[in-house]
Amino acid sequence: MTSPKMREVYWARSSVDAALAKGLLESSGIEAFVVGGVLEGVAGEIPMGETTPRVWVATADAERANELLDEWVAARNSEKHVIRAPWTCSSCGEKVTASFDICWNCQAERPAT
Repeated sequence: MTSPKMREVYWARSSVDAALAKGLLESSGIEAFVVGGVLEGVAGEIPMGETTPRVWVATADAERANELLDEWVAARNSEKHVIRAPWTCSSCGEKVTASFDICWNCQAERPAT
C-alpha cells in the first residue's frame, strides 16, 4: 500500500486502536483502511513495521485526517482516568466491580450516586 494516491496517517497501539481511528475518520466522511493489524500475534518475530496496525487514507484526505486524529489523540490523552470503587448491591448485598451497572448476582441496577 505504498501508492502515491494513499498515505499513512496513523500508527496504532493495537488493532482496536486502529479500528477506533478508522471509525473516527469514516464518521467524518474520510474513507480509511487498516493495514498490518492481522500480524500482531507475531510481533517480535518480524520487523515492527509489519506488525503494527496502521491507518491509511487517500492522499487528498490526509491533511484533514491528520487534523482529526491529532484532536482525537489530544482529547484521549487529556482525559482523567478515574478508577471507580466497587459498589454494593442494595438488593442482595453482593460486591460488584465498578465497571458494571447491573448486579451480576440479582440483576438489580446500580443505585444512583
